[in-house]
Amino acid sequence: MVAKYQKVLSYSLKGVAVLFAIYALYQFLVYAPWEKVSIQSPVFLVLAFVLMPLNWMLESKRWQILLKPLFEVSFINALLGVLSGLGASFLAGKTLGNALGRYWAIPKSVDRNQSIGALFISQLTQGIHTFWVGIPCLLWFLRNHIIKLQYEYWLLGILALILPFLFVIGKQAFQNEKVIHFFERYFLILKTYTLKLLITTTVLGFVRYCVFTLQFILIIHSIDTLISLQVLVIIVPVIFLIKTVSPNLGGFLDLGIRELSTLYIFEYLGLDPNIALVSALMIWCINILIPSLMGLGIRWKL
Repeated sequence: MVAKYQKVLSYSLKGVAVLFAIYALYQFLVYAPWEKVSIQSPVFLVLAFVLMPLNWMLESKRWQILLKPLFEVSFINALLGVLSGLGASFLAGKTLGNALGRYWAIPKSVDRNQSIGALFISQLTQGIHTFWVGIPCLLWFLRNHIIKLQYEYWLLGILALILPFLFVIGKQAFQNEKVIHFFERYFLILKTYTLKLLITTTVLGFVRYCVFTLQFILIIHSIDTLISLQVLVIIVPVIFLIKTVSPNLGGFLDLGIRELSTLYIFEYLGLDPNIALVSALMIWCINILIPSLMGLGIRWKL
C-alpha cells in the first residue's frame, strides 16, 4: 500500500514539474525577440548543441567518482542521477531539486543521506572555477568599462582579512553537537575522499567549465560574428559569476538572472541587447531545458 502511494506521489510530482517545463518552453518560444536577430553562422550554433552531451557527461563522471566510496555505480546510472536532479530542479528549485532528484535516483538499499555530502563536494569542486576565473574578469570589466578602480588591492586585502574570521566561526560551529550530528548523518562520506579523488573531480570540473563557457561564446558568435572573441572570453565568466552569487531559483525562474546579467553587460559595452537576450535563452534551452525534460522521464525512488 505504501509503495502504491509513493508511486502516485512520484507521478504527481513529475506532473507538476512537466507543467513548469512546458510553461518555461512557452516563455522561451513566445517572448524571445527572434524577429530582431538572425543566425549568421549556424555552424557555431550546431557546435554549441553538440557540446551539450559532453557537458553533462563530464558532470556524470564526476558524480560517479564521488559516489564510488558509497557504492559501485555505473556511468549510465550516474548520468541518470544527474539528469534526474535537473528534472527535479523544475519542481523544487536548483539547489533542493538537484539534491532530491539525485537522491531519488539512488537505490534505497544504499545510505542515500550520504549523497548530500557527495553533492556538496560536487558543487564545491565545480563552483570554485566560477570564482577564480570570474572574479579577475569582473575586476577587469569594472576597471575598464564602469568605474576606475584605484583601490582594488585594498579590496582584496579586506577580503583576505575576513577569511580568518570565517574560519574561526566555522571551527566553533563544528564543535556544536547538533552540527556534528548533522554532518555525521549527511557528510560522513567526506572522510573516505582521498586527495587524488578531489583533484580528479576538480580538474574535470574545470574542463566542464571550459565546455559550457565555450558553448555560450559559440552561441553569441553564431548571432554576431563581429563581437571580439577577447571580449567574450572576459564577459562570459562575469555572467556566470553573477548567476552563481544570485539566489538559486531553479527552472524557468533561474533563467531571468542570466538574461538580466547578460543584458546589463551587453548594454554597457554598446552591443545589441537583443543578442544578449536570445543568446541567454538559447544556452538555457540547450544546457538546462532539454536535459531537464529528459530527466523527468527517469523513475524516482521516493
